Amino acid sequence: MSTYAKLFSIILFILIAPLARSQQSLQSLHTRVPAPPATAAAAPAWLNSTEVTTLRKQLKDQRAFVEKLNKEAATTQVAAQSSSVLDFARMQRDPAYAQEMQKKLAAMSPDEQMKFAMQMQQATQANAIQDVKAMAADPEAVKLAAEHYPDYQMKQSSGGITAQSTAVEDLRRKVSTREYEIGEQVTKKMKCSDGEGSCSAADEAADKATLKAAYAQIIAEYDKALVLIGQQVAAARKARAADIAAVQKDLAPAQYGAAAKSSANKQLLAAYHNAALMEVEQLFILSEDTAKWAARRIADRNINFMPID
Repeated sequence: MSTYAKLFSIILFILIAPLARSQQSLQSLHTRVPAPPATAAAAPAWLNSTEVTTLRKQLKDQRAFVEKLNKEAATTQVAAQSSSVLDFARMQRDPAYAQEMQKKLAAMSPDEQMKFAMQMQQATQANAIQDVKAMAADPEAVKLAAEHYPDYQMKQSSGGITAQSTAVEDLRRKVSTREYEIGEQVTKKMKCSDGEGSCSAADEAADKATLKAAYAQIIAEYDKALVLIGQQVAAARKARAADIAAVQKDLAPAQYGAAAKSSANKQLLAAYHNAALMEVEQLFILSEDTAKWAARRIADRNINFMPID
């Protein structure tokens, strides 16, 4: 490697290392996804906890990093395909130029179109050759991660957390069924339901007691389900823990794809990162949606539109 090449590599590392280091470990994010709240009453505080809000932001930052890396790779590829005849990069950012080129292409003679097509083909081939050379110069960590991505895809397609997600949906559906049944029972027990305003104070008090007891019964159903859902979230985490750890082992040395010099490998590692990040996000959503589901019931202090307070 020449002195200039070494200097360029050092400068490149200085530029990308802080950005890559700012990324949270995928394995850490996966491990830190909290179990859903153990009780419905705890759900509002769970949603606003520092643990959850911090993780939510870090996942958002991680998503922005992946999108930025993917965009950079695509932009580099498009720019490399540009020629003196047609600037693809400018076409994407300049609508007026794009319209001008469309008119110019439409006005070309068949011979001019053939010449233009040949020039563009040569530019595309030159870009492909250039990227192949860049791939050969990519760091070993980048090459290794790129090699491992197909294996991860196979494990992901055959694994995942579909079974646990389905189990959580079933548990929530059963709670909804019990909630409906309890509500129907309450309606039949109500003494002041004729709408004629002839209900005595004693009957009103009895109805309030009936509503509160039913509400407590419904919340108990939520609490029982939350314990079981927590077990499903734990099983979902365990099912993918080893593969997420393997992804982390691949991507960290490759600067999460930022160390790739070739646009092909940069896009490939962005896809690798994205696939693993989606798994972490899915686990978090499974837990967070459960908390939101329980928090809504706590906030809704009604049974069949009848207030319990």
